[in-house]
Amino acid sequence: MHLCAAGLLAQGYGVVRLNLRGVGPSAAYSRGPYHAGLTQDLRDVLSGLAVRFPKRPVAMIGFSLGGHMVLRLAGEAGQKGKPDTLAGVMSVCAPVDLHATQSRIAAPRNRIYHAALMHWMKRDARSWVACGTPLADKLETLRTVRDFDDALVAPAHGFEGAEDYYRRASMQTVASEICIPTLVLHSNDDPWIPLQSYHATQWPKRPDVTVMIARGGGHVAFMAAMPNALGMWTWLASIWQYWAEN
Repeated sequence: MHLCAAGLLAQGYGVVRLNLRGVGPSAAYSRGPYHAGLTQDLRDVLSGLAVRFPKRPVAMIGFSLGGHMVLRLAGEAGQKGKPDTLAGVMSVCAPVDLHATQSRIAAPRNRIYHAALMHWMKRDARSWVACGTPLADKLETLRTVRDFDDALVAPAHGFEGAEDYYRRASMQTVASEICIPTLVLHSNDDPWIPLQSYHATQWPKRPDVTVMIARGGGHVAFMAAMPNALGMWTWLASIWQYWAEN
């Protein structure tokens, strides 16, 4: 995200980097967790930007789960209407099928990453889960992303459970309704986001909707079947951070 922002700034574009609800600095101003279909947060940000920068068009770029959210927003534009300033969206390695993605992340090959991801998710959750409550005690017992979604995310947003959340929030349910310029990028060796999900998605047949599958690149150039130097460095750094925080 830093590299993308720097490249756009160098070309003269204005850039706003957005944290998901409850993550990082946003935790102090948020209530409850984000979820993959929480596009109202994106609409609120667009409304706020429109007040500060009237009539200035905005292109939203999302990475990983953020990519899913901007694609969901693009699909909902056909049903709920397009935010006035939204000129287009771009996703990078978005988990277009939420159920398939959580299953892949939980696979034995991804054991270390899964453990690190759960550590970070629990850490962020502690900022809004009240200490000493039954939910706080339950948080420490969760072992998988699905457990986390089932126990915390789904009930916080009115879903009946993890499976109901994955089914109703997945951008696949609105993919065919995308009606704004959209660029979808993914790699054929992403270890966490199944490539088959992209083939199974019903993308609209529009000239301004483009799906591109790169040959190599891993998950946002983070980790691939044959990691490059940058991917290996970030992978080792994340493992070091995980163990240091533990």
